[in-house]
Amino acid sequence: MLKNTCILEMLRSLLKVFIFSILMTPMPYAVGNNSGLIKSNTPTQSLMFENINYSAKNYFNALMGKSLKDRRYAEMYLLGVLDSTEGSIWCDYKTYKTITIDEVLFVEFKKLTSDDLKERASKVIANILKRKFPCRSKQ
Repeated sequence: MLKNTCILEMLRSLLKVFIFSILMTPMPYAVGNNSGLIKSNTPTQSLMFENINYSAKNYFNALMGKSLKDRRYAEMYLLGVLDSTEGSIWCDYKTYKTITIDEVLFVEFKKLTSDDLKERASKVIANILKRKFPCRSKQ
């Protein structure tokens, strides 16, 4: 009987530790703002893998929002699109300054329809870059 009681107490202790560890594990959560970003509860994890299929609307809301952190996420997102498409979709940083790119993207995003804003942000940005910043062919 004493052996069974010890086992039960040990199981209760393990269960408490297990439940406590689940409750204390940082989990991603959605912030109730217009950025649409999934954010982490931990200060050490800034970028979340769950931020996929990021819409043009959510991107633009984050970029124009009051939260400095959301604006930084949007800027890093744009930098990823710019760097991965430079020389293939649009010309390059030597030809166009980033301040010019930012300004044109802002103007073009303001013109987007509600259907355009539902598209993936990277696709919308790439289309704008292709249209507005082509490389001039050398002839």
